[in-house]
Amino acid sequence: MTSGNPNIDIDIQLSNDGYEARLTIESAPDSNEDTVEPLAPEQVQEALHQAGIVFGIHDQAIQEVCANPKLANQVLIASGVPHGLGQDAYLTQHFGEALKATPKKLKNGAVDFKNMGYVHEVARGQVLVTRTPATRGDQGMTVTGQVTPGTEGKDLDIKAGDNCILSEDGNQLTATCNGIVKIENDRITVSEYLEIHGDVGVETGNVSFHGKIAIFGNVLSGYRVDCGDDLIINGLVEAATVVSQGNMVITKGVQGHGSARIECGGTLVTPYIDNGEYVSVEDNLECGELLNTTLFCGGQITLKGKKAQIMGGEVSAVHIEAKTIGSPMGVVTILHLGASMDKFIAYRKLTEEVEAMTLNLDKLATILALLPAKIAQDPTNTKFTTYLDQTKETHKQTKANLIRLKLKLLATQQQLRESTGSLKADVIYMDTLITIGNVSYHVKENMMNKMITKEDEQIVAV
Repeated sequence: MTSGNPNIDIDIQLSNDGYEARLTIESAPDSNEDTVEPLAPEQVQEALHQAGIVFGIHDQAIQEVCANPKLANQVLIASGVPHGLGQDAYLTQHFGEALKATPKKLKNGAVDFKNMGYVHEVARGQVLVTRTPATRGDQGMTVTGQVTPGTEGKDLDIKAGDNCILSEDGNQLTATCNGIVKIENDRITVSEYLEIHGDVGVETGNVSFHGKIAIFGNVLSGYRVDCGDDLIINGLVEAATVVSQGNMVITKGVQGHGSARIECGGTLVTPYIDNGEYVSVEDNLECGELLNTTLFCGGQITLKGKKAQIMGGEVSAVHIEAKTIGSPMGVVTILHLGASMDKFIAYRKLTEEVEAMTLNLDKLATILALLPAKIAQDPTNTKFTTYLDQTKETHKQTKANLIRLKLKLLATQQQLRESTGSLKADVIYMDTLITIGNVSYHVKENMMNKMITKEDEQIVAV
């Protein structure tokens, strides 16, 4: 670009993005570079005008160029405003890693290696993920006055899986049920089913989950599993505590060492239970062997397999079917049929309370009989008079409580009388004690192929 001075050329170059203009002064080939005269600012401004430069012109740079043209080489003469870069969308996670055991430090400084929060559940209605949407950058301006739009950040979508709901704007993912979060192929789902591949023990600590659980390993001694639905343990239960609100399957049995506690809210299926401290089954039990275990079953106990026996312990159920009850060695085995063992325990407790309260009432009556003579001997001593009044009131309250307790005991006795149950076995060994309702029978000789029931307030074997 030629200026008004025939000895020089003013060259204006634009950057590729249009945000910069640079100026270079070039002398004519036949001119003397040392005699280049200063330029007038108007000359440079005219050159810029001809080049279409209208924005971001640097006046100070023009003054410097005009004062010393021969030094002008790629001088930044105008600057635009680059367009802004938008921010990429990003996701924020609001849930912990589903299966991660973290020992907890207690207030006394000790570390709890059993309750380590292995399962991180989310709750129905809990926000799992939020998205911060992509933004567009600010618009820019080239040196030629052209407006340039800001660039849009890269967008990112939340991929919703089962048991999740995405907000209309796509910015929030919420759980529609309780469970654990799983991420597969970037898709987020909430599962009501928990799988543990390994033992419940030092690696996991205690396990608690509201939904179904499948454990592919053992439950080791001293640990606990709480399941809010059906539970499958593809392994052995040692001296541990296992609780399920639904059905339960223990594929390798229970080796309880006198400390295993099993509570099943449905039907329990297992090959054997040995030395269980306490086993409670809401519905039915299917088992191969019951050995030296205290067990309550609200339905039927069916012993299957080669042995199909109950030996030792105390077992309660409506109906029991087995091959063998007891042992040739005379191991005491106690069976309660018909009513639940809870009812028997309540009956025993009420009986003991009535006996204790009756004894206490007799003692109070004796005191009431003796106090008048004491008062007659020393009428001025108010201590005996006060004690007499207090004892009368205590006797009155105790008598009323005893009447209520006896009525409750009678009602429980009636429930036991009305309860019916049965036992079917190939062999019932001696020293087996069978109770149906409020009637008991002590087996003193081995019995073969018998059905034990209750008729006319008597236990009969047919």
